[in-house]
Amino acid sequence: MAKNTAAKNRGPKKKPTTDCPCESGDRFNSCCGPFIRRQAEPPTAEALMRSRYSAFVKRNAAYIVHSWLPSTAPESLGELPREGWDPLEIVATSAGGPGDDAGTVEFKTGYIHADHSHPMHEVGQFVRHDGRWVYSGGATPEQ
Repeated sequence: MAKNTAAKNRGPKKKPTTDCPCESGDRFNSCCGPFIRRQAEPPTAEALMRSRYSAFVKRNAAYIVHSWLPSTAPESLGELPREGWDPLEIVATSAGGPGDDAGTVEFKTGYIHADHSHPMHEVGQFVRHDGRWVYSGGATPEQ
C-alpha cells in the first residue's frame, strides 16, 4: 500500500490566526467578524473603516459593497488583491461617533497586487444611511 506523502511535502502547517486583520489587537470574532457576517452594525465610522479593511484582507466583496453608500458605490470592485496587505494605521478621526451623522477616518495601508506594491493614504468619508454607517468616498490628504 502506497503512503500518501502529499501532506508531508507541503511544508510546515501554518498556525491559523484568530487575530483581527484590522490591527485592533482583538480577536476577529469579537471585532470585525460580526460586522462582516452582518450580525451587528459598526457603531462608529472608525469601526466601519476597520471592518472594511478586514473585508478587503479576507476578500469579502459582498461586505465591501454592503458597507458602501449606494449612490457612490462602483458598479464592480474588480479583482480584490490577494497577495498581501500592509497593516492598517489609523492616522486620525473626526466625528463619526455613535451620535454623529458623518465623520472622517484618515488611514494608511497598502497592498501587493501583480507583484507591485500599492501604498494607500486616504481620508475616508463616512455617513449614516438608513441608520447605519457607510463609506461614501475618500480623498488623498494634502501633503
